[in-house]
Formats: sequence, structure tokens, C-alpha cells
Amino acid sequence: MSTVSTARQGPSSSPVAPTAAAGDSLKGALYSLSYGLVVVTSRKNDRFNGQACNTVMQITSEPVRIALAINKRNLTHEFINESKVLAVTVLGKDNLDLVRRFGFASGRTTDKLAGVEYTLGTETGCPILKQGIAFLEARLAPGLSVDAGTHTLFLADVVGGGTLRDSEPMTYHDYRELKNKSHSQMHAAEEQDSGQGQGQRPGDAQSQTQGQSEDRESEDHDRQNVIAALNLEYGANRRYQYQIERFTDPGLVSALRGIMLTEGDHIENNLGYLTRSLDENGWSWALLNLKLNLEFEETARDTYRKFASEAKDPELAKMFKSQAQSEQGHVNIFRELISEIEGGSRPVRLYCPLCGWEMDFGTSPEPGTKMRCPKCGVIVGLGVEDGQWVAELEGRG
Repeated sequence: MSTVSTARQGPSSSPVAPTAAAGDSLKGALYSLSYGLVVVTSRKNDRFNGQACNTVMQITSEPVRIALAINKRNLTHEFINESKVLAVTVLGKDNLDLVRRFGFASGRTTDKLAGVEYTLGTETGCPILKQGIAFLEARLAPGLSVDAGTHTLFLADVVGGGTLRDSEPMTYHDYRELKNKSHSQMHAAEEQDSGQGQGQRPGDAQSQTQGQSEDRESEDHDRQNVIAALNLEYGANRRYQYQIERFTDPGLVSALRGIMLTEGDHIENNLGYLTRSLDENGWSWALLNLKLNLEFEETARDTYRKFASEAKDPELAKMFKSQAQSEQGHVNIFRELISEIEGGSRPVRLYCPLCGWEMDFGTSPEPGTKMRCPKCGVIVGLGVEDGQWVAELEGRG
């Protein structure tokens, strides 16, 4: 790998025009600070993690030194603190997928590097993403890092670097424009913009964001924990049900059934938290659960891919690879269903509350729409209850 140049940086780019709503001058001012977007990676023993970051800058040329601010709650912060080394992959304008992967998931619940092509830096052993446009390797400068409250401002000496391909780097301004253009195509569960101070930025790990506001950080952190808890509870519930069907000891079956009741309460509690933010339309509940399913299947796919790559037994590797392919099929199904609902092309179908006949209310119906059941002849109205479409018996007409 080539050594990074010590040449001085050129003039800074022109200020980016504020994009915030009129009257919100502070947020507009913060939006106008257009940072470069990178992925910062580090290691801890034999584990790797990374996060999207918008606060990396060169501060001196002799020695070549960079500064970067990392949220203390992020797993990447823990890894940097432990290993004292890191790598920075500079992103190009075509790397929006990497912003989503490394900025809207937690390394505590998923392997964000699974399925991503990377090499390990020769100087630090930290992952360098092959899809990026340039990279730096750095070691923490002893005693120079600064406690900045919610974040640590790490100062690190650059020990290696180079270019990966010829392309224009992505700025945060570019990211906002690209995200807005492709928002309808994003499949990550309810991806959200996040903030540096009061302006919004992409981020990582438990807080999901780099430098976001305290209120938003807590909200996103809590939501991600609830989603992770739901996936745990769903898995526990299915595991116990599987065992109940196979155990022959009545005492064991009784114990598992009792535990399942408690797990069911946990599921309802977590779902109740998430449903508070549901929109008042009949697809909200379905979309919430489909997106939860999608996130779970993507995690399962990535996990099986990782297991397949690490397996020493060829048959085991083949099994894990097959299961990863199966999970990808599930991912495709959920993506298609979500796309149909969000695009308004999926018809609303419900059972007649009197005879159970399937009724088709068509695409994009309005609450209050009425139709006659083609089997029993009753009038059925379309309503919304707790974010779900419901069929309401109106009368025999």
C-alpha cells in the first residue's frame, strides 16, 4: 500500500447553501457545513466493526495527523479505544449503499462487514472497503485525544494510505441529495436522517448517528434496542414452540408453555412501543412488521454468509451458503411486499366478517369505502384500527 502524501490541502470548497426551513436559521447554518462522508473501521482482538462518519479532517502536515469525533456509545469507539488503531475509507458519490449499511445499523446486533469486500490494512490490520475511493490508516497519538462530552475527539497519526479508484468524494450535501432521490428505493427499516449538533448527519451503532442531537440520539437508540429485543423474543418463542412439539415429558412441556406466555407479553410490550409512531392508515401495522421481518432476514442472510466463509468443513460451508441463499429469497419477498404497499400497487383484501369470503377493495382505497360481499350479500365497510385495515359489518343493504 502506498504512503500517504504530506502535501498541504488545497483551498476549501464553497459554502453549501442551507436547506433547512425558513426561520430555522441555526439548523440552516449547521446544514451549510458540508462534511465529507467516510467509513471509519477498527478492530478488537479478532473482531472488526465500522461506522459512517462525517467528522474526519486533516489537522497537521508534519506529522500527518487527522482528527475524528466518535460517539462514546458507538461500538467503533470501544474498538478504537481498545486497539488504538483505525482505518478511514473515503466514500464516492456512488457509495450510498455503504452509508446505509454502516450508518443505520448497530455493530452490536449485526456484522456490518458481512458481504462487503474489504482488505486488512498492512499497518493497522483494520478493514479497508474496496468500494471506496481512497483510504488512510492511523494510530492514536498518545495523550492527545479530547473528551468532548458525548463524543471523543481522537487525534491520530497517519501511517499509511492510498487511492482505490478515480472518483469524486461524497460530501454530506451530496448524501442528502442522493438520499432524497433514492428514498423510495431504500429497503433498510425506517431509515432516518440524523444530526451533527442540530443539523442532521448519518451515523452508527447504538445511536445510529454521528453527532446527532441528544433527543434524536436517545430516540433512535431506544428504537434500535426495541427492534433487537423483538428479534430475540420472536426467536425464543419459535424455539420453545419447536421444543414443545417434541418433548414427551409433561413437566417440561408445562414449564416451556409458561415461559412462552411471558415471552408473548414481552413481544406485545415491544410492539406496543413501536406502534405509538404508526401513521393513521391501514397499512401501517403491516409495514411495521414487514420491515421488522426484512431486517431480521437481512441479518440472518449476512450471518450465514459469514459462517460459510469461516467454516472449515466443506459440507458445513455448503449448508451455510445454501441457507444464506434461502434467506436472500426471503429478503426479496419482503422487499417486494414493502414496495407494493409503499407504491400503492397492493390491493386491500379482507375477509367478510359474516361469512369469511375474501373481499378485494382494490388499490389505494379510502377508509369508509363500502362494498357488498359477493357471497352472502352483506354490506361491508373499510375501516382502520390500530394501523390495520379492518372489515366492518354495515348491514344487509
